[in-house]
Amino acid sequence: MSDAPEEPKRRESRLPEYDAATASLLMECFYGLAAAQDAVLGRLSHAERTDVNPSVGAPVGITHGAYRPLDIEMRFSLSTSAVLHTDVDEWAASVQNSVDEALPVLMKKIFGGMDEILEEAGQVVDAKGQPLSVAWVLQALEKVQIDFDEDGNAQMPVIVVHPDALKRLAETPPTPEEEKQLKALIERKRQEFNARRRVRKLD
Repeated sequence: MSDAPEEPKRRESRLPEYDAATASLLMECFYGLAAAQDAVLGRLSHAERTDVNPSVGAPVGITHGAYRPLDIEMRFSLSTSAVLHTDVDEWAASVQNSVDEALPVLMKKIFGGMDEILEEAGQVVDAKGQPLSVAWVLQALEKVQIDFDEDGNAQMPVIVVHPDALKRLAETPPTPEEEKQLKALIERKRQEFNARRRVRKLD
């Protein structure tokens, strides 16, 4: 049995509510800078969720509201002096460093997660190496849900493609037959939308 005096217990000085507020502010700053630097991320809506178990994925086939955890390491550091003197410039520089480091990883995982969900839901169109064309776009649109605004205008999905593919697509406008197919597709999607809306009203 040691006769050495016991060290006094240190009093816990951390305030959980401050940690939560700091983390929330940091994530808002991170997302704001990241969205400004990446056109695709800037088009995506986001919301903080605290009620989802990250160890449980969404069932296969659920694409609207599906949750797949993305493990992203984001390092953020501030000097003691910056904290004591409320150095906003150092805070901003540290957030920017975090964005520079984490953004490429984040976007790679976002696209990878989308590929996985779409594959499981049967919403993938495989062009088998053929160049992007209106015909392939029409096939892709057949597989997605399209909503309509109060004026009945279709809210078409955003298509993300390589600039070279977009250029080729612009150089080959739709044929009269493809324009007819698009109109018929939108009308079918309108009927599906109206049916979904009727079901929601019944609920």
